Amino acid sequence: EGFLSHTGDVLATPDLHGDPRFPGLHGNVTRVRALLAVPLRVGGSITGMLAVTHNTPGRHWMPNEIQLLSIVANSSASVLEQARLRLEEVERQRLTELNQRREAELMQARDIQMGLVPMRPLRAGPFEAVGRIEPARMVGGDAFNYYPLSPDRFAVAIADVSGKGIPAALLMSSVQASLRAFCDGRWSIPE
Repeated sequence: EGFLSHTGDVLATPDLHGDPRFPGLHGNVTRVRALLAVPLRVGGSITGMLAVTHNTPGRHWMPNEIQLLSIVANSSASVLEQARLRLEEVERQRLTELNQRREAELMQARDIQMGLVPMRPLRAGPFEAVGRIEPARMVGGDAFNYYPLSPDRFAVAIADVSGKGIPAALLMSSVQASLRAFCDGRWSIPE
């Protein structure tokens, strides 16, 4: 293909090993010995090649064979290019949809995470507890909470799980559930 890209010409040879244009092939064992190759052109650019090969040397390519392969290549090049572009578009669309789903899932995870922290201040006696989370990413392992223990007492929990993203947020939601279940003022913190 490099030869065709460089010259833009048809390549017809009865023996690649004996062809002076390919000195690097002399003495090598290859499955292709005789070769007829024509470039696939789209808009003046070579996008590939169409080739017919023979595994023994000595196949001489006739002018009508070269002409026929050139006609097939000219007819095929734009169809192949359109197929390639269509595949690229389908893959781009798939990646876009995947990214949109991930973004939607991350937004949902963020909403869930923000729903696990208090939305309003807690007032207990002369005190007021207020908090806010600003994750470094869409979601993370930061959390806080405050719990009323009596009319004039409350507990405050501030936590940060090592790491970022969804794994940290999942661990933090488990920690928050445990805090809600067990930190009611009846047990000491170590317990």
